[in-house]
Amino acid sequence: MTRNDKLPICDYEGSDYQQTFWDTGQRAYEDRVEAIALKRLLPQKGDILLEIGAGAGRNTPRYQGFRKIVLLDYSVSQLQLAQKRLGNEGSYLYVAGDAYHLPFVSGIFDAATMIRTLHHLKEAPFALKETRRVLRKEGIFILEYANKQNIKAILRYWLGKQNWDPFDEKAVEFAPLNFDFHPKAIRAWLEQWISDS
Repeated sequence: MTRNDKLPICDYEGSDYQQTFWDTGQRAYEDRVEAIALKRLLPQKGDILLEIGAGAGRNTPRYQGFRKIVLLDYSVSQLQLAQKRLGNEGSYLYVAGDAYHLPFVSGIFDAATMIRTLHHLKEAPFALKETRRVLRKEGIFILEYANKQNIKAILRYWLGKQNWDPFDEKAVEFAPLNFDFHPKAIRAWLEQWISDS
């Protein structure tokens, strides 16, 4: 894949996703779980962190130990919501771009997060490779992904209420540009990432 290849993008431009899904969508439990995970997994401080798929900046305040936080999202309107929420202070940099072609030099970031983003990427391994490229050699990467091998999917499959197999390692596109991934596939992509480093 070259920089000129055009891949389909799940575009949240003009979306009220933050309002309907997070603010009023009864997702407090999920939000709290993410907050706990980030607090435990991220270093207490660092230089530069990249938030891939930052959206309206819901998780951004959780990265306050970093000197600079780069919010990257494909949607300009989501970045504008983030800027309205977080302000223009010097520690935030808002960048419109896509995860397939990160507009940064190699090895610049101490840490990166990709939360609720990978499931919108048709070519997930390529986006992960790009993320590895912009991370420093010992950089921290926190990835959250939609796991197709969950108990609900398994039960639905066994009961004949869904036709895709949660044990098959191939990704399933359950809605346009919404993918569930098998943990073995994710592990293989990340192992490739490590071996390429």
